[in-house]
Amino acid sequence: MLTRLVLLLINIFFPPLTILLLTGPHIDTLISCALFLCGVIPSHIHGFYLSCTYFHRRKKARKGRYPGPPCKFIYDRRVWWGGLCRAEVERRARAVAEARMKRGEKAAMSMSRG
Repeated sequence: MLTRLVLLLINIFFPPLTILLLTGPHIDTLISCALFLCGVIPSHIHGFYLSCTYFHRRKKARKGRYPGPPCKFIYDRRVWWGGLCRAEVERRARAVAEARMKRGEKAAMSMSRG
């Protein structure tokens, strides 16, 4: 909770620093710097979007759920995956796919009986 508040305050004053702290020196940081130079408001929007996405997916990851597919306009995998490693994300994605297949088989069986 404290991390979110600190990042929120940093994002209010200098959004590229928030992105740098979340993603490291990657393409998202460059995009945020370019938006900041073009106008402060677009950089704020990008910073809030990226930080909200990261914390939402991290919450899903902590609950043991699959964080979801890649988001639009975010290029860092750490944000996509909520801080999980690649192997863990792939394992959770397979579990979700298997669960969907089982539900599909059950639905097909119930339709054939009816």
